[in-house]
Amino acid sequence: MPSATTTASILALWLSGAALAIGCGDINVPGSGTTDTTSDVSTSDTVVVVTPGDPVACATYCDEVTSICTGANEQYISKSVCLNYCKTWAGIPKGSDGATSGNSATCRTYHAGVAATGATATHCVHAGPTGGDTCGTWCDNYCHLALRNCTGALKLYDSDAACQAACKTMNDGDRAGAKEGDSVQCRINNLALAQAEPGFDAIYCPRGAQDGGDTCATLADCGTYCTDFLKNCTGGNNPYTNEQQCNNVCELYSKFPKGAVGTQSGNTVACRTYHAGLAGLADAGTHCRHAGPTGGNTCGTWCENYCHLAMVNCTGEFALYPDLDACMDVCKELPNDGALQSTTSDTVQCRIGFAGTAGIEGDSSAITQCPQAAEWGPSCREPLPTGCTGGKASTIDGCLECGAASANAADAVGDLAELYEACESDADCALVDPDTECAGACDVAVNGKFVKAYESQISAISDAYCKDFAAAGALCVAVDADCEDATARCVSGACKAQLGL
Repeated sequence: MPSATTTASILALWLSGAALAIGCGDINVPGSGTTDTTSDVSTSDTVVVVTPGDPVACATYCDEVTSICTGANEQYISKSVCLNYCKTWAGIPKGSDGATSGNSATCRTYHAGVAATGATATHCVHAGPTGGDTCGTWCDNYCHLALRNCTGALKLYDSDAACQAACKTMNDGDRAGAKEGDSVQCRINNLALAQAEPGFDAIYCPRGAQDGGDTCATLADCGTYCTDFLKNCTGGNNPYTNEQQCNNVCELYSKFPKGAVGTQSGNTVACRTYHAGLAGLADAGTHCRHAGPTGGNTCGTWCENYCHLAMVNCTGEFALYPDLDACMDVCKELPNDGALQSTTSDTVQCRIGFAGTAGIEGDSSAITQCPQAAEWGPSCREPLPTGCTGGKASTIDGCLECGAASANAADAVGDLAELYEACESDADCALVDPDTECAGACDVAVNGKFVKAYESQISAISDAYCKDFAAAGALCVAVDADCEDATARCVSGACKAQLGL
């Protein structure tokens, strides 16, 4: 077997912010506050009893490895992390006194000591969390973690013999601590996290399985996908201008998760590649939709595609949802019968389009496209109802008669007025001039507040206010901007009194 190379340890990667979980973001691995535990509860509702590592052996081992293996040879980011790994996450066996091989704390302690006398890089890897194919073979370490950390509904193997047989079929030529790719090292890396926190087993056990799940497998690539797609999806079945645009959408704009080659469903490059291949055999119209940028409700559901884009492209000040679950809850209520290329319908398909284009130029595209991709986005919503103008909209009671507002519309409009007045206190704000720098800053705040406004169904009232005030020559000046901005201008300052707020 190839000798282990010098690498930063998997634990250093975990806690330094490296993303182990492809498609789900950074993992908050427990730090020094986590102590020894003997049981955990998995998401499969099965109590997982885990054997902890020997506290004395682990303490001796961690003293040695963290003091000797430092810098480029560091195996753990801190002694507390080493102790957590040895006692809780991996439960490394104590081993026989004087052991120089085998998956044990004693063996790792020995090699940490040898590292102090020479060949530091080699022996620190042997003393590291994976054992470096010396303190236990790759398969010994893999099977120890698979049988210990994945049980109940998440069980991977019935016995050590079955696990060892499966492990022998796996590629073992990767580096210790590999985060992805079809190798036993990647599987060890993921299985080590399965008992780090409650619920982690449901994420990491599938990645440690023989097929590698969505991470430790032969992963699909955008180049193959785009070549196959453009070959088999032509004419009206091809939404891409050329292969370069396809690659940009795949890698940069939509950031599709890769997925294991051969996968036939899920929002992945692998699924799209599979259906692009089928398109060359039969029913190109159907399979090209599945292989296309939206996934066609087959390579990921509509909501999975929408929320993936919303979470990866609309972040920070442009974030639309606090987390993925919140996005999925909202998406379930959106109509999903829109055309794939629609930019005007009140559908999830329309919002997918804007969420995708939000990733084209980073913040410069997110600032304009993310608001359009939101639940309350002005482009992807039903047209405003008619009959709510001509003076009838100049009072709250009149607008309520139009049937487009909820009972708390006045409160929602009042909130907007207070928000805009806070901006108005800045002497540099010229509220009737949308081109000023301050107006831009105010608009960002107002747009965020409109989540509440739209939940109160006052979009129709808002537009009507602006039209009526403009027609009547009131102090508010209707501007050529989204109704969100114009509404806030109409309900601020002197206009607030006219509305009876």
